[in-house]
Amino acid sequence: RKGRQRETFKHVPIDRLLVETDAPDQLLPDAANLHPLTDLTTGKPLNHPANLPAVLASLAQLRGVPTETLAVQIEANFQGLFGSVPRG
Repeated sequence: RKGRQRETFKHVPIDRLLVETDAPDQLLPDAANLHPLTDLTTGKPLNHPANLPAVLASLAQLRGVPTETLAVQIEANFQGLFGSVPRG
């Protein structure tokens, strides 16, 4: 299943991509989990939204493009879909 998903990610037009973490439910592999988080009530590990750069880097590697290039495109895609969002 993951192999098919990865292959699909390679073929989605770059101007149609957005990136998200599936936080808190979908955990990243331990090596990519730069911001470990634990549910205080259950003790179970959670994904953290701050892991977004790790997801971006993995997608860039999978597609064979520099992370910064993909980041610029993803931001343009976001702006095109949602418009300008104030930073702060």
